[in-house]
Amino acid sequence: MPDLRFLLKVSRPRFWIYIFGPYLIGLVAAITNRNELVGWRVFVFAIFFTLPANLLIYGINDIFDYETDKRNPKKAGYETLVKPESHRFLKFWILILNIPFIIAACFISPWALPSLAGFLFFSVFYSAPPVRAKEVPFVDSIFNILYFFPGAFAYQMLTGSFPPIAVVFAASLWTIAMHAYSAIPDIKADEKAGISTIATSLGSTGTHLFCMACYGISFVAGGF
Repeated sequence: MPDLRFLLKVSRPRFWIYIFGPYLIGLVAAITNRNELVGWRVFVFAIFFTLPANLLIYGINDIFDYETDKRNPKKAGYETLVKPESHRFLKFWILILNIPFIIAACFISPWALPSLAGFLFFSVFYSAPPVRAKEVPFVDSIFNILYFFPGAFAYQMLTGSFPPIAVVFAASLWTIAMHAYSAIPDIKADEKAGISTIATSLGSTGTHLFCMACYGISFVAGGF
């Protein structure tokens, strides 16, 4: 039996809204009537964008970030330090919980596979080699567009088409800023581990200014 408490903690339940929220936004943007929100496909992938998908994102992150995490105080508190002896167990459950939904998407909503593929690619290779985007300043923030793809998936699932380009641009800038901002508290831990990020490159003040610029352009581009 899996250690559910361990898997839940690794999946960061307090962050589930980061991908479940965009999924809901994509649904609301796509529906033509409220009855579409209670379709069985909607519920199937609502489950996916909770524990399974979040375990994929944060589990892979914890596996490849051990050298940084063991220097990070938050891993001794509200998060958990995933030690090397737990890596194999975690990889196994990431696969077990995610593969069924990937297979289901191929049959239930194949027209939404481009968005699912985008989500999987950016989620995995943000942390995993050979890309490991999180160690490449600015590319690390660009890879955070993974948080846009759950919304795009929901939109494609119901409409069969990709969201408008203006929405893609605005949402991408928003997620880029979100990542840059979240990297600021980890500056000291990343510097100690020898990892370069957008925040270690720009510094705290520079990163705050970068975030403000991205949020501002996103606000305008999105037509708000």
